[in-house]
Amino acid sequence: MKPDVVFRPSAITQKGKDGFFMPDFVALGEILIDFMPCRTQDGRIAYSPYVGGAPANVSRAVAALGHSSAFVGKVGQDFFGTLCRESLAGDGVDIRHLVVDPQHPTTLAFVHLAHNGERSFSFYRTGTADVSLSAQDISPALLHSAKMVHIGSVSLTDEPSASATLHAIHTAKEAGALISYDPNLRPRLWKDMNAARDVIQKPLSCCDILKISAEETAFIAGECEPQKAAIALYRRYHIPLILVSMDKDGCCALYHGRFFSEPAFHIQAIDTTGAGDCFFAGILHSVMQYGCHLDDLTDEQIQFTLRFANAMGACAALQMGAGCPNIDSVKQMAASR
Repeated sequence: MKPDVVFRPSAITQKGKDGFFMPDFVALGEILIDFMPCRTQDGRIAYSPYVGGAPANVSRAVAALGHSSAFVGKVGQDFFGTLCRESLAGDGVDIRHLVVDPQHPTTLAFVHLAHNGERSFSFYRTGTADVSLSAQDISPALLHSAKMVHIGSVSLTDEPSASATLHAIHTAKEAGALISYDPNLRPRLWKDMNAARDVIQKPLSCCDILKISAEETAFIAGECEPQKAAIALYRRYHIPLILVSMDKDGCCALYHGRFFSEPAFHIQAIDTTGAGDCFFAGILHSVMQYGCHLDDLTDEQIQFTLRFANAMGACAALQMGAGCPNIDSVKQMAASR
């Protein structure tokens, strides 16, 4: 019998001191516009704007899965900033803490797709709004009420957003929230990769749920093989749940020293942009549904969590852009195995 995972309508369950309802899940970091390539009728390459940014992608996927979800970040007072705000709000994300900055533009990225759907990025991020996020922009009440706070490493590339990100997770951790972290390495955004490694490793000391990709294992853990990388990170940081996504080889997890693996769903990918974010959202959804108790998950619950997350990632890769896949399709795929 499969574990009982409930899909409920988005609901906000806590009320803050200011009278506003406070969300259970908070994602913090970059939000930007991904320009996705397409072909015009006469064969020329054109680009269409899609709202992206890894933490923003996770926040809307978590909302689509029925949780109260908020996003903390900064956009410019421009057309693209408005597009970001409207897109997140339309997906059910609480955007009260998405700051509009009149002095810095919204970050842009151009996505380049290979024939197999794999992508690379060209960023336009110098002096943009997401980098200017400061600790003063982040509500302490939001961090104190959250059950889970999620970050990536892109917000750690520059100041003041780097200090703001670290301040936020330490504040939330002290308040009792689970901290989830996706290093999401983007080498083009770092000036010095040796210095980048030191910065990227800083959140690991207070991380409860970590996801790395197979391409990131050597850089972050000093080990190429996924299981050895997970063991190295567990021994050093004692992270309860460590996940390694391995593309066509599925994923594996180290949970309190026990290994699990789950094969991938075989699909013909259209665009893998945001697939890893949807995969991670599937993991976080299950952990929240199981009560955010990372000490007593059963083997069956971990295995189903990995299967569901793989289905989330696979369905996300069947569409253009980083939007959340159809949840009914995800459930059907997960139930097919």
